Amino acid sequence: MPCLEFDNKFGRRARVWLDDLPSDTLLSNETMRETHVFEGGGATVFRKRVAIEIFQPFGASFHYGLLGGEYQSNEGNGLEVIVPVDTPFPERRYVDALTRSLDTVMIGGLPEYASAICAGLEQVSISARPCGVLNLTCMAHGEIGSAQSVFSSLARALIHALCRSDQPASLDEAMALLTA
Repeated sequence: MPCLEFDNKFGRRARVWLDDLPSDTLLSNETMRETHVFEGGGATVFRKRVAIEIFQPFGASFHYGLLGGEYQSNEGNGLEVIVPVDTPFPERRYVDALTRSLDTVMIGGLPEYASAICAGLEQVSISARPCGVLNLTCMAHGEIGSAQSVFSSLARALIHALCRSDQPASLDEAMALLTA
């Protein structure tokens, strides 16, 4: 399925990839990763790959982030998440970012985003979590617009997008994934 792109007159933008990943943001094999296990629930997964990119201006500032991964079911009763914890140098720029020229966006993440991703996953109700393995394979952050809260929200949104049978039809629906 192609990338779904949404925007509005206030400058908010979102991209949602369903059953696909943005190949130009895939993390390198040298990226350090940690595995975290969360209590799994009975949520049904409808997608194998999901990525979400958001740009949210507010006042003179903005939030930005991109996170995506691949899901694989297993016989266990937990949700195992493979989280990138540090990105090797040299850094790679993501030139197609929704921030356009407002921020310098790099592929990968920072160590503080790994803990934020885990905190976001903890906030998903157990019944809304699937059982299986989610390998976070693509990520991008901005030097200015990214924050722990952004990646916490993106982690929650990924789980909700994986377990959603339909696709967002508007910017409001795409952004609602962040607060679900």
